[in-house]
Amino acid sequence: MNDSENISDPNKRNYFNPVSPAEKNKLYDSLATKKTKIIIWLKNKEDDAETFLTDGVLKDQSIILKKEIKIFSKIKKSSFTNNSVLVKFTFNNDSYFSNGHLYKKEKLLLKLEKIFIHKKRKDFRLEACSVIALQIKIDDEVFDAKDISAGGVCFITSKENKERFQINNIFTECKLRINRERFEIPQIQIVKSSIFSNARREEQLLVAIQFINLPESVDNLLCKHIHIEARGLILAKEF
Repeated sequence: MNDSENISDPNKRNYFNPVSPAEKNKLYDSLATKKTKIIIWLKNKEDDAETFLTDGVLKDQSIILKKEIKIFSKIKKSSFTNNSVLVKFTFNNDSYFSNGHLYKKEKLLLKLEKIFIHKKRKDFRLEACSVIALQIKIDDEVFDAKDISAGGVCFITSKENKERFQINNIFTECKLRINRERFEIPQIQIVKSSIFSNARREEQLLVAIQFINLPESVDNLLCKHIHIEARGLILAKEF
C-alpha cells in the first residue's frame, strides 16, 4: 500500500466494537444478578446526566432501574422517562455505550438498542474531520494534522520541507491543539518523511512525528482527551 492510499483510507482499528448477540446475552445475564451503576442522558445534554442502579433484567431484556439516591437528597422522578436516551456503564472493567428508551410501567425500565464496548488503547489514532481540528506548531509554524495518538502526530506539508523534516530530526518546545484544548510538547522526533501524490496528482510530504520525553501528566491528559473526542464522534455518528 502506498502513502497516498494510507492517507485516503480511514482508520480501520476499531475504537468501539459492537457487542455480538452472544456477548449481549451474557451481559444481560450478568446485569440481572449484579447491581451496576448506569449513567443516562439525552443527546447533546451529557452535562445533565442522571445516575441509576440496575435492579434486575426482564425476559425481554428490559433493564429494571432504580434512581441512585445520595444521602440527604430528595427522591424525584427522572426527567428522562419516555425518552430516547444515551447510556454508558462499566462492567468487569469494560466500558459500554448504548442508546435506548427509558420508560415506566410498574417499574422504571431501560430498553437498550445498539451496544458497543469501548476498547481503550493508547495507540488509537484520532483523525481530523469537520468537527475535530488538529494542529501542531513547530518553530512558530502551524501545521494542520491528519491524525493524532497519545504517542505522536501525522501531518501533510509542502514537499519543499523534505530537508527540514528528515527522519530523526528533533524539534523542541512544540505546541499541540485538539479543538480548544492545547498541550505543551517539549520535544518531538521525525519518524517518517515521504513524498506522495495527492488526489490532484500534486506531490506533497507526509510527516509522522513521535512525542519524546512527554511528562506523565501531559501524557495522561492527552490520552484522556483523545478518547473523549473519539467517544463524542462515535456517539454522534451511531446515535
